[in-house]
Amino acid sequence: MTTTAGIQTPDDVRWLNPLSASAGFSGAEYVIIAPAEFIPSLAPLVALHQSNGLGVVVEDVQAVYDAYGGGRPLPSTIKDYLEDAYFNWETAPIYVLLVGDGTHDPKHYQATSSLTFIPPYLEDVDPWAGETAADNRYVTVDGSDALPDMLIGRLPANSIIELDTMVSKIVNYAAKQKPKFWQHTAVFFADDQDFGGGNFPLLSDSLINKIDSSALGTQRFYYSPDYTPGEFQILVNQVWDNGNSLITFTGHSSIHQWAHEILFHLEDVPKLNNDDRLPVVLEMTCFTGSFQIHDFPTLDESLLRQPGGGAVAVWGPTGLGVATGHHWLGEGFLESIYEDGISEIGYAALAGKINLATVGNNPDLIDTFTLLGDPATRLERSYRMYAPLANH
Repeated sequence: MTTTAGIQTPDDVRWLNPLSASAGFSGAEYVIIAPAEFIPSLAPLVALHQSNGLGVVVEDVQAVYDAYGGGRPLPSTIKDYLEDAYFNWETAPIYVLLVGDGTHDPKHYQATSSLTFIPPYLEDVDPWAGETAADNRYVTVDGSDALPDMLIGRLPANSIIELDTMVSKIVNYAAKQKPKFWQHTAVFFADDQDFGGGNFPLLSDSLINKIDSSALGTQRFYYSPDYTPGEFQILVNQVWDNGNSLITFTGHSSIHQWAHEILFHLEDVPKLNNDDRLPVVLEMTCFTGSFQIHDFPTLDESLLRQPGGGAVAVWGPTGLGVATGHHWLGEGFLESIYEDGISEIGYAALAGKINLATVGNNPDLIDTFTLLGDPATRLERSYRMYAPLANH
């Protein structure tokens, strides 16, 4: 039995944070969930989507925790909020953007762990690596299948500076302007053939065949004995700096680099000088999107965070995978953009996952492939323009 003097008082008492989508809210097509300190930096992005006719709601993630999880910072509370919105709002969400990085060590058991602003949805979905980030599960709310019911992306920011960089890149990319030369080109890089991992050049060629080369120029650069690793690394940086609408890599990877020969590394990212000539990047490989790693930045995150260059969005894996599965994902993505005329990368990512599900192989990739970027971003791809010759 304790005495009054032994009763401890709480360190902090606060009121519940109110939801923006409170009683009487009719819904919105676009939902952003972010920590309170990041919300002011999102104003240009909100204005962009509102100018395109989308209703936008921005939620403080703590308000979501308070309303759906008793204040506990759990992924399940975010999913419960999104499920409620999907089924009960008059206008159901189409796009979901999570703003903030997150790790698989949110309680800082490791001293090197960075902060978790929005937790990854950790699930044992990878048959080889086991538990990994599966943000896809945040938006699997209708039925028992793994296909997403809303289009989800994440901006893996650890600071306001990083977030401002990402938002500025997305907004400037979307600005209406005359077509530029770099938007005429899609570039395909590939690892050399690996009889255990796959014939990466052949798989890359198959993806290229999904693009009408008479309308959009394609370039391929495949690693082979004709190059030293250092020469190929220089080539990648040079091609990237030229500017491209789309960049695809097919081959082996780690969280830091393409191929064990180090054909491109996150330490190369600060050297990129492609300015506003920003590609959408498809990583048909393994691990490059593992944002949940607690003590290392990944290649895909670095490309998104890089000021003055890098990428506007990256679609890549948080786990391992089979090359043929990557192929089906990439094929569906490219068909939706270049054959069906769909420009939003969130829809293209969904098309890739549907294509993979239709084949019926490698279902783990539906969960592990994660869009770092804004799912409503429209891939800019101006086609070749031919001018008639004039005699003077």
